[in-house]
Amino acid sequence: MDIEIKVPSLGESENEATLIAWLKHEGEAVEVDDVIAEIESDKITMEITAFEAGILKTVYKEADSIVTPGEVIAILDTSVDAVEEVVK
Repeated sequence: MDIEIKVPSLGESENEATLIAWLKHEGEAVEVDDVIAEIESDKITMEITAFEAGILKTVYKEADSIVTPGEVIAILDTSVDAVEEVVK
């Protein structure tokens, strides 16, 4: 199953951030709680972590892109085949 990776809420007064870096890349295995990417706004720096194991299937935004809360920035494939690949 494909799961959308979204930019989390940044706080009351923050409506955009910069995607600083991808720490996982397309096709790479991801385990629960792995840091996938880092974002930074005027006030905070945040890590985006995986809440399920799988394969990072698609990345929609490149590093240094402006992102907004709720925006889908990647797709994580959590199908049985993908999870078995992570376990190997």
